[in-house]
Amino acid sequence: MKSLMKLFVFLGKLTFAKLPFCSMPGAAVGAFVGFVFGIVMIQDPKLTFTKTQLIVIGAVIGFVGFLCVLVLLGLWLHYGISSIAVPAFINAILTGILTVIADNAIHNPALSSWIGAIIGILVGALLCVSCPWARWALRGSRAV
Repeated sequence: MKSLMKLFVFLGKLTFAKLPFCSMPGAAVGAFVGFVFGIVMIQDPKLTFTKTQLIVIGAVIGFVGFLCVLVLLGLWLHYGISSIAVPAFINAILTGILTVIADNAIHNPALSSWIGAIIGILVGALLCVSCPWARWALRGSRAV
């Protein structure tokens, strides 16, 4: 059991050590959105959505994920809500919408959380690299 935990920690360090900080909330929100949408797909596999409904569902679940990120990173890990609120909000909404659209297209509930985490990592890394204001907002926190 101890060696299995060491393996998970090693794989986690390999996967996330080189990623920018913005990928961490993106991965968390993406996995959360994928999990919730995967449960919806399991509950009713034949359920279909319009594009507008997918966008609204992704934005709503992404907003709930954003609130979780604020509590987790902003309060519990002391990064400060004011320093991560705007970048985390944009990251969460984009990740939520893209995750729901991708999960609906692939339609495999078993992979929904993984797809969401990957999308969140990519969106977070892209936003962190391309938006200087996101790096500036994080400069006063523990993150940078």
